[in-house]
Amino acid sequence: RGELRRRAHELASAWKSEWGTELVLTNGAGPIWFEEGGKPAEEPVYPAKALNPTGSGDAFTACLALALARGASLREAVREGSRAGALNAANLKPGSIL
Repeated sequence: RGELRRRAHELASAWKSEWGTELVLTNGAGPIWFEEGGKPAEEPVYPAKALNPTGSGDAFTACLALALARGASLREAVREGSRAGALNAANLKPGSIL
């Protein structure tokens, strides 16, 4: 895990430097990795009893982008994305979050 995290940090730094964008990595039930102030950061996944994870990554990404567009910090947006992904996974029918 340490080597993988080190490599993720290198990639995130390179992406930020070259394209001015952030890299956020999800890993199912594992913590979400991202950069905060140029340093590796992680956020635990929002807890949920998963019935069907189909579309949870899409829900995560959509809510992450929406939160950022509304002015949230990256950490706040990651939390919101995680919440949306968990809500999606807790439903049998993908994309039926209300």
